[in-house]
Amino acid sequence: MNKAIVIGCSKYDDPEIGALQFAHTDAQQFAAALRTYCGIDCDRDIVLLTSPESPGARAATRANITQAIRRLSGSNDDIIFVYFSGHGFKSVSDGKDYLLPCDAVFAHLEYNSIALQDVELPLSDYKSRCVLLFIDACRNLSGGGKSIGAESLPPINPDSLKEKGFARFFSCGLSQRSFEVPELSAGIFTRGLLDGLGELGGCKTVRDLDSYLKSRVPDLGRLHERPIQEPVLRVEPLAMAEVNIVSPDRLLQLTSRLRREIRQGVNSFTRRESDATVVDILAIDFGTSYSLCAIPAENDEIIYIGGPDGKRHIPSAILIMPNMDYIVGRSALDHYGIVSDTLLRGFKREMTSNPKVHVHKREIPLSSIASYIIASIIQNAREVLDSNPRRALAAVPASFSLSAREVVVEAFINAGFERARLISEPCAAAICGYHDIELQESTENDAGGYNVLIVDVGGGTTDVAAVCIDYVDGERQFGVLSNFGDRAVGGIDFDKAIRNLILDRARNLLPEGTTLGPQEEQELEAESERVKIRLSTTTEATVVLSNIESRHGLVDIEIIISRDDLTSVSSALVDRIERCIQNAARASEWTRIDSVMLAGQGCKIWSVRQLIGRMFPKHDIVDKFQETAVISGLAEYARVLLGQRANLLLLDLLPAELSIAYCEDNSEKPILVISSDENLNKEQAAIVTLGTTIPHLHEFDVLLKGPDRIYTISVSETLNGEISALGSVKVLVTPGITKLRISIDIDATSVVYLKVFELPEMKNLCDEIICGRFAAKWWQRP
Repeated sequence: MNKAIVIGCSKYDDPEIGALQFAHTDAQQFAAALRTYCGIDCDRDIVLLTSPESPGARAATRANITQAIRRLSGSNDDIIFVYFSGHGFKSVSDGKDYLLPCDAVFAHLEYNSIALQDVELPLSDYKSRCVLLFIDACRNLSGGGKSIGAESLPPINPDSLKEKGFARFFSCGLSQRSFEVPELSAGIFTRGLLDGLGELGGCKTVRDLDSYLKSRVPDLGRLHERPIQEPVLRVEPLAMAEVNIVSPDRLLQLTSRLRREIRQGVNSFTRRESDATVVDILAIDFGTSYSLCAIPAENDEIIYIGGPDGKRHIPSAILIMPNMDYIVGRSALDHYGIVSDTLLRGFKREMTSNPKVHVHKREIPLSSIASYIIASIIQNAREVLDSNPRRALAAVPASFSLSAREVVVEAFINAGFERARLISEPCAAAICGYHDIELQESTENDAGGYNVLIVDVGGGTTDVAAVCIDYVDGERQFGVLSNFGDRAVGGIDFDKAIRNLILDRARNLLPEGTTLGPQEEQELEAESERVKIRLSTTTEATVVLSNIESRHGLVDIEIIISRDDLTSVSSALVDRIERCIQNAARASEWTRIDSVMLAGQGCKIWSVRQLIGRMFPKHDIVDKFQETAVISGLAEYARVLLGQRANLLLLDLLPAELSIAYCEDNSEKPILVISSDENLNKEQAAIVTLGTTIPHLHEFDVLLKGPDRIYTISVSETLNGEISALGSVKVLVTPGITKLRISIDIDATSVVYLKVFELPEMKNLCDEIICGRFAAKWWQRP
């Protein structure tokens, strides 16, 4: 559970210390925001200390503040909030920064104030996930609090604190002061902070709040005619900038407009003590048709977490009611057609461009819809495990671009996870099938390795990957040599083909002018999927549509669909799958394929199985996993991330080409030229090619052109001929510098880091994540 210490000192016992007007009420309002916005129980987990004392608060004395800090307890799942509004200063005698409690004495400030480092040191020992420190204390001690007057002591220095695991928000810069405004009945910084933690700002992470405050606080100062006041954030480590500061419920409210989930509870089970360490990571296979969730358990077991109906396969469907309440999973399908609800399903491959859907006269991004389904899966896990997993390991089609993967990760973050890490679905399937295969160590004379062709036909996409499993230097390596995918071929496309066939035949049987209502449409969709599944084991399937209203009364029809019918209507889809298989096998340059592994529900389809049998008549076909291949591989890889399993390395491929914007080539040397006028940088130069093995580091030099010192480095990705902006940074170059070195560092999860150095001194100008910031650090507090 998150915890907080909130302190507000308006009134000081020593008359030589200027009183403030609103510090105590600022503290009260911040405590209220923590309760309503950040989900902290005000009575149990928030310690409120004010002067003058207020209802529910104790006096903000030095003893009470020190005692509250010392008595604070937490776990590594907690976020600790510490807020102080009052006076503070930097001592000229010992160089330390101090906060003034209400019983401070002006003549001996260092002896009866509280050093900021004495606040941080005990907090750093609690091993919480992170500490958020808010200091609104750069005031005039003797000139009437925040009034504009002669400064008596230096203000707090934001750069003086060095403890790791903290995000420190300071109300103003080193040479500035923090002001109160009677019209606001608050300090400017705290007013901006409350706006950020409310409907106006809607901030979700530390980074969001920092960005909002840097704009909002100066705006409030200008509006109320106060000197410039610019808040400062100091974060160590940088990954803490992505920590969510809001409750899971509020997080979902911020990302869409739905209300509450109507759900049944999921029965929990008694966990063994040894399982308690593995529930921090949930493995989730968020699929087009169905989603699965699992955790690794002891004895190499995998625990699947199903829905309220007890089934592990949870339909990736959501039913939204007119009042914006919603139902997820199998219950959504069961209730569709009963009332005027909107059912959304099978949208995974469309959500990556994040279009909006119209639901009951409102627009909601598809990524937000996905977040609600994922949040329901998280709630299933909470109820089953009696814990709150904060990290997700998920899989995406190998054909998804970097920006598409970012949309998927953000959907997981908005659902309530602190971190989400992605691997490709073929990699996960390969781990499932071959994580325990016996291999001989490769030598210089024997390349060794086991060559597996992964054919993954999922609900909405197809991926085919050539994976070489090898044992090198005591490490089991899963190296992807090639992959080809089709984002428009999956199980739902076979369903549509069968549905269209049934409709064509139904029109010949139904009286003229008969149309199908919503309930019949839902029944037809279910029948199409059932026929597809049925034809995998029988030569024909019968479709019965009952009680269809027509002008002649209620009509029942019966339609027979054969395997030959399925082969005919799905031939174009099967041809596209065949091309993926041929391209992946050809690009691998293998002389042999040791086995073919089938993954995904689509590989059970009759016409797809016929294709596999025709292409690989003499090969070992591994088909015992299919729908559970990806989720099982994710659960196994979670063991690696949890430190329960070592010596397993994934070597995936970059899913898109990376390029940089430039204005011209240097005529004397093969080097790019970047203009200070970014409008002139219209050309794109490829810097990392599609299919490069990752992790990968690429460095190159560029020349600078233009009178200005500010240059924009813009990186884009290209996939299937489409160029999309990936990210950019602005750098301020030292006068006289004409050359930069740019470093593109791509890690194993496709996170892209951009570093820029001045040459020849290699002065670091920037170190930024331009893609994958939510998955950048599988971070744990040092």
